[in-house]
Amino acid sequence: MTIARANVDGDTPDSADPHAAFPIVGIGASAGGLAAFEAFFAGMPADADPGMAFVLVQHLAPDHKSILSDLIRRYTRMQVFEVEDGMVVQPNCAYISQRKQDQLELQTALAEQKALLKEVHHRVKNNLQLVTSLLRLEARRVPQAELRTVLTDMQGRVRAMALLHESLYRSGVFATVELAGYVKDLATQAARVLSGREGVVRLQLSLATLKVTMDQAMPLGLLANELISNAFKHGFAGGRSGDLNITLAALPA
Repeated sequence: MTIARANVDGDTPDSADPHAAFPIVGIGASAGGLAAFEAFFAGMPADADPGMAFVLVQHLAPDHKSILSDLIRRYTRMQVFEVEDGMVVQPNCAYISQRKQDQLELQTALAEQKALLKEVHHRVKNNLQLVTSLLRLEARRVPQAELRTVLTDMQGRVRAMALLHESLYRSGVFATVELAGYVKDLATQAARVLSGREGVVRLQLSLATLKVTMDQAMPLGLLANELISNAFKHGFAGGRSGDLNITLAALPA
């Protein structure tokens, strides 16, 4: 990378000679490299022609104060500057760039994105719960038993999707889903809805701690809902009581 060379006689890089060029060397700065900086700059001449400019990029927390400029001044006869917007770079000088603002802006952007995603999952969950309520009301109105069964099954599927979005909203983690908690909530709510008034169905849960993506959790939740629904329909029909065992485990590799 080359850049117009500025006059090196002044104390600040305010002017540039557009007819000359020189290389700029970028260096990543870290606390573990101070000894290397000392050896490097101590042996670097401060009046080479055409010379080079050195830019030290230091990544800091927004609340951290850097002393790198003072340390570099001890090791070299070059002029050392703190980088400012619009500054002209000149040869035989060292420039310290502290990336505090970039990190602060990145943290702010991530926080805003997380809040936006959380709000999206919250609204999706609310909308799906509204659909579930509408299906439940409709199921109470229709006289045909077969149609009521279809509407009840649809409620379960929509409820499974709503629970997933609720799980993401509560956890605040959107990259992965804690599958054990999701399956537990799904089974508990399904049992509450599907249990008959006469029989007592006891849930026996053995759920390993597993994390999956949202794309994986959605079909798994729908599958678990179908299995639980079928268990109540066919295993505990006619008011029968018993235990419903649900196991979640990772398959061996």
